[in-house]
Amino acid sequence: MLQLSRNVSTGMKAEKGSHVSKKICASKFSVETVSFVLLSIVLVLRYPVHFILWPPYLMDFEVYRAAAERLLHGQGAHLYDPTTASGMMVFKYAPAWALFFISLGWLSKPAAAVLWTALNIAALLATLVLSTRLCRRHGIGYYPLTAVLAVLILVRPLAEEMGNGQANLLWGCLTVASVYAATVQRPWCSAAAIAAAILLKLPALIFLLYLFLRRQWAAIGRILVLLIGATMVASVLVAPMAPWHLLRSWVSALAHSGTTYTFTIGNQSFLALLGRFLTEGGYRLNLLNLSHSTIAWLNGIVGLIIVLRVGWPTPETPRRPERFVYDSALLMVVMVIFSPSCWLATYTALLFPVFLGCAGLRQMLTEHQWEPVTLILSGLVVLLSLFTNHRIWRFLNISSWHGETYLFLVFMVLPWLGLALIGLLWRQRQAHAQLAASRASSAGTSGN
Repeated sequence: MLQLSRNVSTGMKAEKGSHVSKKICASKFSVETVSFVLLSIVLVLRYPVHFILWPPYLMDFEVYRAAAERLLHGQGAHLYDPTTASGMMVFKYAPAWALFFISLGWLSKPAAAVLWTALNIAALLATLVLSTRLCRRHGIGYYPLTAVLAVLILVRPLAEEMGNGQANLLWGCLTVASVYAATVQRPWCSAAAIAAAILLKLPALIFLLYLFLRRQWAAIGRILVLLIGATMVASVLVAPMAPWHLLRSWVSALAHSGTTYTFTIGNQSFLALLGRFLTEGGYRLNLLNLSHSTIAWLNGIVGLIIVLRVGWPTPETPRRPERFVYDSALLMVVMVIFSPSCWLATYTALLFPVFLGCAGLRQMLTEHQWEPVTLILSGLVVLLSLFTNHRIWRFLNISSWHGETYLFLVFMVLPWLGLALIGLLWRQRQAHAQLAASRASSAGTSGN
């Protein structure tokens, strides 16, 4: 009778615990859903609806629209000619993306601007949804407001992205979609998404290097087939009389873009960071005076070392899916900050890595793993994000530096943020692997 009483008591406690757990999960889901809906409403009102009422001038969008109009007027062979008299604005994407942008030429300029902005908002929200699904699927806990926090950390780059009508949110979304498709065993969908990301911006090619290091030959083959096929077909459709000339023009446009504006104030790449502090410039921040070629080599070597360290297979490291998720986030940071053409808005492609960094911090705190370095790196990411706001500099009573008022660009705040994010994700990847190994060991011990 005593044993029966104990069993009944234990069962009641378990049922009560299960009920409480379900209640907590339901509460988390409702908070997450409400916050996501409110975030969506705010973004839609702030940008597409606002642009309907007050038509904007979106500088990069104007380039996409000019490319679309050239195709519609049968001038595809001149796709990569400058779109402005100054020669600064040039269409830089693959011919396949020119076909995608052709719809912008069918609409009036205000309507096309609203459509493109709505697509960017959709890409942002899709990235957040995919981020939550990846975390849930691989046991990475996150707070219900993690999506909102990730957007707030990148709010300054997001404002720049929307204000210029750029394509970095779409680039990041395609990359995350490829990662998600790979984890749910959709290899061709994954290959198509990463191929589209590569054709949009070539730095995504580092995923091919990662797959090479991991000896994923089938995945590499699928991506190459789609890359070559899409490029050749699109080149023939865009410039049927001169497809090879079109491809040479594309390569030339990319080379010009990657070398002309590397060390300007707006460039926020790791290469520009090295240039700011290791070469003599107008801001007098340099510690050394190295040549630009030396700095370019340093940039390439550091980036290659990080990719090799992330992707190099080791016998003692099993191929866990969550390892691939963290590896992909690290690669996304590398493809952004080590690109020679990285601007303020380019950092919006880091929405998934920032989300994962916030989620990993939550899991660390839940597991009571008070790792000091991780906490410092997390705080550094948030602090650097705050320093992209001019009010912080005003509070510090610093209004300009050698005549430049965009102080966060002068001091290269965003590249430092990217480096801190790499460190944070690396520490979290190690902690997650140790936790998974510990759980597996405990399960094996209890099984024995």
